[in-house]
Amino acid sequence: MEFILKLVPFSSILAVVFLTVISKPVHGASRRDRRAESSSDNHAKVLVLGAGASGLQASRVLHDAGMDDFIIIEGADQIGGRIRSTTFANRTIEIGAGWTYGPVRPVTYQLAMDLNLDRRASDYESYIVRNATGSDVTDQADNDYDKLEPAFEKLFSLKARIQNKKSNPDMSQRSALRLGGWSPKSDTEKLIEWFEIDFEYAEPSELLSTYEAENFGETYFLKDPRGFITIFDVVAGFLKEPEFINHTRLNQRVVSIDQSDPASVVVTCDDGTVYTADQVLVTFSLGVLQNDLVEFIPPLPEWKDVVIKKSLLAAYSHIYLSFPTKFWDDTEWILHASPRKGYYPAFFNFQSEGYDPNGTPTLLATLTGDESRRVDAQPVSQTKAEIKQVLRNMYGDSIPDIDDILISGWTSNPLTMGSYSAWPTELSRQCTDALEGRVDRVFFGGEATSPVYYSYVEGGLDSGKREGLKILDCMQNFEECPFYEGGGLGCELPEASSATLVHCSSYSFFVLVTGLVYFLI
Repeated sequence: MEFILKLVPFSSILAVVFLTVISKPVHGASRRDRRAESSSDNHAKVLVLGAGASGLQASRVLHDAGMDDFIIIEGADQIGGRIRSTTFANRTIEIGAGWTYGPVRPVTYQLAMDLNLDRRASDYESYIVRNATGSDVTDQADNDYDKLEPAFEKLFSLKARIQNKKSNPDMSQRSALRLGGWSPKSDTEKLIEWFEIDFEYAEPSELLSTYEAENFGETYFLKDPRGFITIFDVVAGFLKEPEFINHTRLNQRVVSIDQSDPASVVVTCDDGTVYTADQVLVTFSLGVLQNDLVEFIPPLPEWKDVVIKKSLLAAYSHIYLSFPTKFWDDTEWILHASPRKGYYPAFFNFQSEGYDPNGTPTLLATLTGDESRRVDAQPVSQTKAEIKQVLRNMYGDSIPDIDDILISGWTSNPLTMGSYSAWPTELSRQCTDALEGRVDRVFFGGEATSPVYYSYVEGGLDSGKREGLKILDCMQNFEECPFYEGGGLGCELPEASSATLVHCSSYSFFVLVTGLVYFLI
C-alpha cells in the first residue's frame, strides 16, 4: 500500500479504493455477460463530451464500475484531444504534448514506463545562442543566467511566504523577479527569460501567479514511433473492442447543451444530431468555453461563467521544419536572441546527439503567447518566409529552402482555441472548486479543472477519474449529489454553502475508509 501511495495522487487512491468497493458491476451483470448498452441510439445515462485524456479516463472509471451506458461525443476525427501524434519527415512527431516528466507527474510517468515509451532526457545545457546577425553570444547569455538565478531564488521564497500566510497577496512572476533584481533589457536577457518561463508556461511572467510557480525538474522528449497517443490503449483500450465501437461518436462537434428539462440533458451537434442523457460530462478545452462556442441553455450561472472567463488558456505552437541538408549547429538547442522577445526564439535540433542524427534534417521551432496566436492566424506561407529569414540571418543566405512545414495550430482550432491552461494572478486557489463544480446535471472535467496537475495530461487524467467517480456517486442518489454553491464575481464561498463542501469531503472519507476495510477483509 505504501508503494501505491507514493506512486499516485490522492484522487487516484480514492479511485482505486472506490472501485475496490464496487468491484462487482453496479448493474448486476457479470463482466462476461455484459453487453454494450448504448449501441444503436442516441440516448445514454451519461454523455461524455470530448475524447481527450479527461473524457477517456472518465469512461474507463464508468466501465470498470460496470456502468457501460455512456456515449463519448468527439468533434475531431480521432480520439486523444490535445495529444496527437502524426508523421513528419519520416518520423513520428507530437503535435500536442511532446514531453513527459519524472515521478512528479506520477500517472503519465508510470504509463510511459509501463509502455516502455522511447524517451530521452532533455539536455537544456546543450545550447548555442546566436543573435539577429548570427554572432555567437552564448557567453553573454551564460553571464545573464548568473543574474537570473538569484531572481528565481527570490521568486520561490516569495511563493513560500504567500503560501504559508494567507493574508499575503499573490503577485505576478514579473513582480517577484523584479524584487529579485531582474529587469531584462538586453536581447540575451529577454531570451533566457523566455526560455525559462514562457517556454514552460506558454505565457509571459506578467500574467503568471507567483503562488503557482513551478520547479519543473527533468523532462523527457518523446521519440517513440508509436507516439504519445498510445497511452490511451492503456487508459481506454476497451473502446476498441467490437461491442464498444459505437460508444465513441467522432466528427460530432457539440454546439448546445440544454437543461431546460430538470430530469435530463439534451446535447445538439453541428450536423443536427441530438443526444440525450441523464447526466453529461463536459471536458472541452477552456478556450471553447471562454469563446462561447457551446451554448448552454439556460446560460451558465454567474459564478461558473466568471471563473471560466477569468482563467488563462495559454498559447503554444510547435512548428516542424524539414530541410534537404543540415546547416545548423550540433547542440540540442539553437536559441535566437532577437530584439523582439519571443520571435522564433528556440529551435530543437533533431540531429543532435541521442535523437535522430541520420534522419531527415529537421528543426522544431517553438512559439508561445501572442507570437503563437499571431502565427496561427496568418497564412503558412508567411510563417515559412519569416522563419527562412531568421535562419538566413543566423546562418547566411546560402542555406537551403524549407522542404516542408507543419504547424500545430491549437489556438486557431475551433475544438481547442488554445494549448493548455496556466494560472493567472487574479485567480485564487479557491477557484478550483468553482472550475470543477457541476451545474445541475452537467459536470466539468479537463486539465484546467485539476487543482494540482492543471496544464498537463496528468491533469486531464486526474479530472476524468474525479468526475467519473462523482457521476457514479450521483447516479445512486442525485438529490444527495454534492454541488458547488457559487460566490458571484469571486470564488469565495458563501458561509451557507460550507456544509455542501463538508458533505463532499465526508463522503470521500467514508468511501476511503470503507474501501480500506473491504480491502483488508
